[in-house]
Amino acid sequence: MHVLYRTSLLLILPMTLFACGRGSTRSVLQEIASTANDTLIRELEQGEEKPMREVLANKERYGLSDKEVQLLIENFGEEQLNQLVLDYIDPNGLKGEAQARWAYIPQVSDSDDSLRRIESVAKEGQIDIIDGTRSPELVRFPLITLSYPEKIQLSGPDHASLRLAGEPAAAVESSILIDSLRFSDVQEPWIKGAAELYMVISFVDKNGAGASELIELPSVDAANTDYELKQIAFLWNKSQYQFANIAFFEHDSGQNFSGLARAFTTAAAGVASAVINPTQTTTVAVANILNQLAGAVISALPPAAFTDGDDFVDQINTVEKNFNGSRSGLNGRAQVEIRHFEVKLNTP
Repeated sequence: MHVLYRTSLLLILPMTLFACGRGSTRSVLQEIASTANDTLIRELEQGEEKPMREVLANKERYGLSDKEVQLLIENFGEEQLNQLVLDYIDPNGLKGEAQARWAYIPQVSDSDDSLRRIESVAKEGQIDIIDGTRSPELVRFPLITLSYPEKIQLSGPDHASLRLAGEPAAAVESSILIDSLRFSDVQEPWIKGAAELYMVISFVDKNGAGASELIELPSVDAANTDYELKQIAFLWNKSQYQFANIAFFEHDSGQNFSGLARAFTTAAAGVASAVINPTQTTTVAVANILNQLAGAVISALPPAAFTDGDDFVDQINTVEKNFNGSRSGLNGRAQVEIRHFEVKLNTP
């Protein structure tokens, strides 16, 4: 089945997006595609999302007329316009070889059927239908997408960070170091652009309660790619036991870093291990607690602001403190090289 279909029809999507302006026979995207200038396209080609509110605030710079701005306001409303971003997606490396088309990506789950029929608009008004869930190899042009942001927004004092416990810090702190990481699937359709991945370390803290930490993976955004991270993921001095879990998620919900961290922390805290004697415990007993913790973390995925939520990618359970080597995720999507690493205090 081909990814790309040709159609001569005007865009036929929900009226909240494509209702025409008074007396107009062109869709909102057709209007924007025909008037937006090369300045906007060049800036988007740099690979950073651009908030739509920024584009509208500088409409003259980007070639948008009052008519286009009014159409956007009428069809989206002020609140949604403040959320929307423009992004540049070039799955086949055709920048400079083909003119970019414009497309609207609704905020729906990754399995939603509407992603199978995404309408792309050329500057001249031509419309093509793209299947955003299949291989993009037949799509012979880049896309400028109007969509909802998925990047994790860092904000506030709740931003988690690795810190050495104790005053003063111990001379040597044991840690989990992730040498390299590879995913066979990042649970993100290509038409939504690069994946936004993060991991959650779950463990039992020194008080016997479940705990978790959320760690960004800003450089990891594609499947079938080897990432040499050399990244410290967890300091063992926080944990009551010498075991921890690592879960990987793909960010779609738009929630910021602090909100996600609080959601996972709250869920983990509901799992307690007070019945386990840490001096007489067995690996099996601890593993059972960590399995409960793993389930709590996965089920803590927060509901999306609209309909698109974060996706569970994979999980590595019961990572031992002194483990060195390769581990595969439970569902086979993640392959991780892990190393026990000693963080040493830099003394004179």
